[in-house]
Amino acid sequence: MSSRTAGLYAGLASYIFWGLSPVYWKLLDQASGLEVLAHRLVWSFFFLLAVILVQGRGGEVINAFRDKKTAVLLFFSSVAISINWGVFIISVNTGHILQASLGYYMNPFVSMVFGILIFKERLSRLQIFAVILAAAGVLIYASGLKGFPWASISLAISFAAYGALRKHVRVLPVPGLLAETVIMLPFALGYLAYVEYSGSGNFGHYSYTYDFLFILSGLVTSAPLLGFAFAVKRLKLITVGILQFTVPTLHFLLGVFTYSEPFTPVHAATFGLIWLCVGLFISDAVKNAKKS
Repeated sequence: MSSRTAGLYAGLASYIFWGLSPVYWKLLDQASGLEVLAHRLVWSFFFLLAVILVQGRGGEVINAFRDKKTAVLLFFSSVAISINWGVFIISVNTGHILQASLGYYMNPFVSMVFGILIFKERLSRLQIFAVILAAAGVLIYASGLKGFPWASISLAISFAAYGALRKHVRVLPVPGLLAETVIMLPFALGYLAYVEYSGSGNFGHYSYTYDFLFILSGLVTSAPLLGFAFAVKRLKLITVGILQFTVPTLHFLLGVFTYSEPFTPVHAATFGLIWLCVGLFISDAVKNAKKS
């Protein structure tokens, strides 16, 4: 098997894993979204710590905190990814998987806007048209369903912000995520202590199976990241960019066909525009790849 083929399999497996993750988070819907998020941060820390120690890469994490600029950027990126994880878990467990799907479809277009505003990047006419269509899709959703898609926007902005911050952090994905969980660990442990003290905690109060599901959140979070890190080194960025749409597509299919979330004509119009945007995005990416 060639290196590129192995990378493709690893990348596709990671994206499919992420795309099917709502099935796992639904199993924890008895707990509050914040409690699940706190457990996700804590158990991800332990799992990633074990991986880093086995790989002998602890120095990369330590060096990240020694550099003041890197440490500050990691703090803000840890806040961004925590918001993203939290909103996603709450969306899934309150029956809004379609909003989560919409958010991750929109993410590349929000990243384009960030590129213009923050990094002074220039977009092609096709990219500008795609961003306008994405904005129109959001307006159709908000006006047709008489409610702004806050979850979608929060997911798209938080993940785009995370990407923009990590763009300037010279730390690889796995040690970088460990550093971020280290930063958020005191807050997560503090919250878990609070829910236990208040009597609303779920860990250790129901069954060993439920406790195991909490612990498993570390593996569910980290395993696809390891596959993704492996894939990125072996694939062209255009391939990674196209594969990313596997995630919201699987979210969409789960929301509509597995969990029977309402899919109205307004949803159809909104997602229709977003899918057109995705088509334009992929077309432009392929065109640019051929030029280079």
